[in-house]
This record gives sequence, C-alpha cells and structure tokens, in this order.
Amino acid sequence: MSSSSADSAEATQHTSEAQVQVKFVPSKHSANLPIAPETPFAVPTSLGRLGLSELVNHIVGDSENPRAYEFLINGKFLRTSIATYLTRNKLSEESELILEYIEALPPPQRQQSTPHPDWVSSIDASLGATKIPAQLEDKKTGKTKKTGQSVPGSLTVTGCFDGIVRVWAQPVASAVNNKLTTATSTLLAMGTGHTAAVKSVRVVRPIFAQTGLGAALGSGLIVSASHDRTLRLWEYSPASESSEETESKSALPNLTAQLECKAIFSGNEATVDVVETFYSPDRPESHSLAQSCSMDYPGSIKFLSGSYDGLLKFWTNQRSYAVNKDAEEEQEAEDSAEVRSKRVRGVPIKKVNTSLPEYEATTVFDKHHGPVSAICWPALPAVYSGSYDHTIKQWSLDQNTLAHSWTTGHVSCSLSYSSEMNLLASGDQDGAIRLWDPRSDGSGTPKMVLKSHPNWVSCVKWSPAVLGASYVLASAGYDGIVKLWDIRSTKPMHSFQSSSERLMALDWIPAEVPETGATSAPCSLVVGGTSKTMDRVGWSVYV
Repeated sequence: MSSSSADSAEATQHTSEAQVQVKFVPSKHSANLPIAPETPFAVPTSLGRLGLSELVNHIVGDSENPRAYEFLINGKFLRTSIATYLTRNKLSEESELILEYIEALPPPQRQQSTPHPDWVSSIDASLGATKIPAQLEDKKTGKTKKTGQSVPGSLTVTGCFDGIVRVWAQPVASAVNNKLTTATSTLLAMGTGHTAAVKSVRVVRPIFAQTGLGAALGSGLIVSASHDRTLRLWEYSPASESSEETESKSALPNLTAQLECKAIFSGNEATVDVVETFYSPDRPESHSLAQSCSMDYPGSIKFLSGSYDGLLKFWTNQRSYAVNKDAEEEQEAEDSAEVRSKRVRGVPIKKVNTSLPEYEATTVFDKHHGPVSAICWPALPAVYSGSYDHTIKQWSLDQNTLAHSWTTGHVSCSLSYSSEMNLLASGDQDGAIRLWDPRSDGSGTPKMVLKSHPNWVSCVKWSPAVLGASYVLASAGYDGIVKLWDIRSTKPMHSFQSSSERLMALDWIPAEVPETGATSAPCSLVVGGTSKTMDRVGWSVYV
C-alpha cells in the first residue's frame, strides 16, 4: 500500500465534516512572516499542508500574493492530513493543535550536468577552495562567456569506471544563486594509472592554504580504490599561471593542474570497493591530522579500505610497511623541500624515481562474512563498517579490535554520522534509510526509518555542519532519484529525478555560513551514476 493510500485509510476514521481547533503561530526562527490572529480556528481535519497554506494566506490577507507554508506540530513537520495526524497520535477532534508555520522551501533545480566517459562511481567535494572565472549566458546566442570577474569555487574529485581520477572546479552555491555565474564545472586535472574501474575516492588532505585554515600548503592529497585490487595516493598541485611545464605535461591541452600518483597500496586479493579517510571539513580535530599528512611528505598518511572479500584494512605510508624500500627512498628525494619549492615556482625538475613506492596494510580486520560495502570514520578511535552480511560493526583502531556489532537485516550500502544528532545513518538495499544511535545496546532496532526510495539507497550523507541544518540529510538511490530529508518528518522534503537510471555517488558542495537571521540557506549537491555525468542540483535547507 502506498503512503498516500495509507494516509487516506487512516483518515477515514474521521468524517469529512470533522473539525479541530487550531492555533496558527509563526515560526520563531523567522522575523518576516505575517502574523496570524491568536484566536483558535475550527478547521476541517481533512486539510493537509496545501489546504492549511491557503487558509493561512486568507487569514493574514495574502490571498492575492499567496505563499506556500510548511507546518510543525511539537517540532515535527506535518506531512499528512490533520485527520491522519490525529489518528497516528491517538488524539481526538476535541484537541487544540498549535501549528507553527514557516515559508516552504523552493523545489530543487538542476544546475549543471558534467559529462564523463563512463559511469561516475564516487564524488568527494572537499578538496579545497579556489577562485574560478565567472561565466554568464549570452541571452542572444545562448552560449556562456567569461565576464572577466572571479567567484569563489570549490574543488571536487570524481572517480570513474574508466579508471581515471579527475579534479574539477565548481562555483559555490551562493555565487550561482545570486546569478554571478553559471554552475559550469571546469576540469583541472586527471590521474591515470588504475587498470580497472575506480570505485571510491576520498580526500586525505585538502588544500589548506586556500581554505583559511592557516597551513601554508600548496597541494592536496587524494586516495582512490579500484577494481584492479589496488589503492593509489595522488597529489593534486594547482599550477601557477606561468607554469609552462605543467601545461606541457598535461594529458589534455586545457588542463592547468597536476594530479600525480605518489604511492600504491597493494596486497588485496579482491576488488577494493570503498575507501575512507578521517579528514572532514565538519570535524575541526581532523584538520590537525590532515595537516600532518604531508607537511613533510611522505608523512603519516592514514586511511581505511573495504574489499569484496569482506576485509577491512588500515593503511599508512610508514617506511616499515613499504614493500619496495628503494622506491620509497627515491620518492623521498623527489619530495624534498627543494624539489617542492621548484614545483611551486614552475622550475623544471629532473625526475629521480623509476618506480612508485608500494605499501602493504598495517592491520586487517576480518570479522565480516560478506563484502564490505560502506565505511564511516567519525572519530579517531571509532570506525563503522557495513557489509553484505547484514551487519554494521564498530571497530576500535587504538586497540585493533571489534568493539561492537549489530544485525540490521539488510545490506548497508552507505554510512554517514552526524555528531550534532549522535546518529549514524545507513542507506540500505531495501530502499530505507535507518538512523542508529551507536551508544545504544546494539539490539538492532533503529531510532528512525525513512522510506521513500523503491530499492537500493546507494548514498546517504548528512548536511555540512557549517549550514547549521543538523536535521537535514540527502540520499540517492538506484532509482536515479535524489531526496532531501529533514528528520523532523518521515517523508522527504523534496525529490529530484537525476539523469541517471542508477545513482552511485553523492556529496554536498562546501557550504557557506548562512546570513544572520536567515531561516534557510542555498546549497548544492553533486551526484553521479550510470548516465556518465556529474549532475549538480541546487537546493535550499532550513537552518
């Protein structure tokens, strides 16, 4: 039975003439809403959000220029009829309801589709900030052209089934929302070396020099996982405008930056499907670890991988785990302070190394009995992994042990943790998003279930902490649909049909701090899948 049919069935317990006393109260988070009278109104229980919006517009005198509203009762969004709400909460028509109203968010908008040669399997939009040329559409020709101005942008990494890692520059949401530029993505660099599909990419260390974090670093580090059973560490170096050497070495004439493989991590007997690093722009404690990852490259790089044989592995580039130590010594010589200085200044560099350093895993966790499908690393000692064995496991890295395991009954395809809500979200193969409290006794009972996707939820991710939208998360699935959720409701706030039949990748483009007093803020998501494109979608969220 569909949710709408279920709502109708519940609503039949109340006659169409049934009424309930309702008092309308403007949201305390918005100072620009019209004020409804404090007197309670008797309204039909058959009304839902749209009917209530029409009623509020009539009450406040906005019938000629009506607004769409959302309504909250006791901090939860009303996404059904009042009759259904009364039934579900075991209330009668004699109850008096207080409905807090807030202006509804606009629907999502497709902003840009960026072609790829093959399926887009993974996206990480946290490589760092940059400046990009503004472009606007010529109304006469319909073509875009540069305006001569620059706007804030962010660097996004994609992994593709063609075996190539790519770095793109994209404008931030506010620049697009304020019509300062189009949402065009610019390809900056490509990394080749994998001999099979790249399944996962993650930023190990972003470009701090361009994100205001104080570290004078001119490059970023990325790790990729592939079906060729290896992982690779890449260094992204933004080229100076005068660096002719970078342009001559680029795989394509218009590439302006370098993406150079620095190390290989091998020894896997099965395909590597997922990789996770500790760095996150939402976790201040991860900045110091990320900075240490290459202040004196090759410093202590740390990351985790999950493979099809059910193994979770911990990796580092410490010398004791090098398979070919001669190559590591050559790499250290190439990455000396003098060579790095020359690279930044665009001075020609004589290559020293003849092969790449290669490392084996430091620790192997083998308690899963099926392929590892998801990894989440929210805190330094704690790691969570999901598997085809229908379990989520919590690992203790400081003790190299399994700390906890609970049976979910489903394959968890994606995991995302919110430190603000203390909830671990899992995107599962049955189309549901389950919210777990890792502090619970592990009974296997989620705190909340969000169901709207008809099948596999391939990606789930909480909103960036800087937005202050702690209730919000996004999901993408094998139905090709992106959904925006506010967990104050069990129904999605918005859904968007992407160009892909199946979506495999999702991330939030780094957001900016909302304006003081704002009730909502613009943001953007990027998704990828079988359409061979990276689609950018513009949203707004409550903050």
